[in-house]
Amino acid sequence: MGCTSGVYNYSSSGLTSWYGFAEEILRTDPESHEHVVKMLEPISTEAFGAAAPRPVNSELSKDKLGTVFGIQPERWREQLQDCWDSYTG
Repeated sequence: MGCTSGVYNYSSSGLTSWYGFAEEILRTDPESHEHVVKMLEPISTEAFGAAAPRPVNSELSKDKLGTVFGIQPERWREQLQDCWDSYTG
């Protein structure tokens, strides 16, 4: 396999924002009738007022992980559904 040392990024595949992630959680939650939050409102990084500057694109490249180990992460929506299934299972 050769040299496999180094930094490897791992995260689910697919892209979303924190807003998109929260929206999908609320949309797919099997206990959504218990939500206190009924509506989300997206805001910009500037409006949020983060103390540190945020990157325009913070997507992690998983190419090295796939090339070296043949690992292709699942899509984030599928992994979220797996979480719900194990939570309610």
